Amino acid sequence: MDNNDQEMSEQEADLLSRSTKKQKEELTPNPNSKVSFLESLISNMEEPTINYVTQSLDNISFQDEQENHQNHPNFIPITSADKLRLYAPWRLALIIKLVGKKMGYIYLQNRLQTLWQPSEKINLIDLGEEFYLIKLTRPENFEKILHKGPWFIGSQFFSVRKWEPKFNPSQSHNNYSTVWIRLPELPTDLSILQKIGNEVGSVLKIDNHKEHYQRQIY
Repeated sequence: MDNNDQEMSEQEADLLSRSTKKQKEELTPNPNSKVSFLESLISNMEEPTINYVTQSLDNISFQDEQENHQNHPNFIPITSADKLRLYAPWRLALIIKLVGKKMGYIYLQNRLQTLWQPSEKINLIDLGEEFYLIKLTRPENFEKILHKGPWFIGSQFFSVRKWEPKFNPSQSHNNYSTVWIRLPELPTDLSILQKIGNEVGSVLKIDNHKEHYQRQIY
């Protein structure tokens, strides 16, 4: 092989190496690069689906909506199959409502992550009116958050409910809340307080100062 052929071979090898390196750089995502909104949507669509029973949708109506009551020309009928397909991704979603003072979005999200210690990351969707949507993927986290309450951040209570279709924060009303009740001039006996509290609702907690008689009013 003469010098010219050897020189061309080295040039070809160098070009091939650069081309391969460039392809790898294009295919390998840069962790420091910003992900566009479209890319985030596409990446979420590629996540594996969950193959468990949609028991959390048991109380939701799946009846066909075929009747155009207002005779609207652009009416689109929604079948039960459509509803099942639309609602299924939200079967493990919860709606929480803060009671009392407002909290910042990041602060609230971090506090919930610490409070619940779930096996997945908590992501909040602000629905307005101090309502937040939490979309979970694991049934054990869903059951714990929904049924292991009541939940407090400090002394501030927040309610937890299942996601429901057509939820409107501005028209939604909580059917229950947590309140402190002060009852002066009563015998300092916890069983009496328990009975009185049960007449009002479900007793969640009694001030433990009463048990040790550290205060005379409650």
